[in-house]
Amino acid sequence: MPRVKCSRMGRCLETKSYLAAVWSSRPLSSKSPNLFGANLPWFPKRGGESLSNRIVKITARLALLIALNVVLTRLLSFRISIGGVEGVRLGFGALPTILAGIVYGPAAGFVVGALADLVGYWINPIGGYNPVFTLTSALTGFIPGAVIFYMFQRGRKLWQLIIAIALGQITTSIILVPFFLKLFFGIPIMASMIPKIVSEAITVPVYASFIGTLLRYDIFDMN
Repeated sequence: MPRVKCSRMGRCLETKSYLAAVWSSRPLSSKSPNLFGANLPWFPKRGGESLSNRIVKITARLALLIALNVVLTRLLSFRISIGGVEGVRLGFGALPTILAGIVYGPAAGFVVGALADLVGYWINPIGGYNPVFTLTSALTGFIPGAVIFYMFQRGRKLWQLIIAIALGQITTSIILVPFFLKLFFGIPIMASMIPKIVSEAITVPVYASFIGTLLRYDIFDMN
């Protein structure tokens, strides 16, 4: 902590800028939760990494996750059409979005999910655009990230990952998507919900195991 000199009027003049002292000598705690998690882009990494390098690294990794989402969702997924629209999609397209939320925080997961859906639709549109499905894609990354950062305080155990991912997939894939398909396209809820329950029962443990492995070897983590 910098030394402080106080005048008679009670106003303290620091011999050294407090913000500069905090910036240079107080690393951000990896346990402090916030909207972007503990890896806020505008804080330098421990060890003196520059602000610009940190922003570039995080931006590049999030862009990579967006690209992976688009490829896995639009090109490497098996789609089942119900009533002339895409009712069920089997694949691993949600994995990069969920990974972004768990590693970089719920806001990063939200952004990756939303941008991936927008870019994917622009590259390979399926039917008319509907913003509610962009919202569900964004929540796919936001919910697991929020659970990990706020409920489990950045816990990375397998059971914690399974719970976080399951809550996100149940909310978005099993509840919201069938509801919106019924609301906008008249597709019976059970016709789309039952296949999604089966697929998520398989993919959620796979997602959790894969993400747990990546975190164990610190492949995407910035700590």
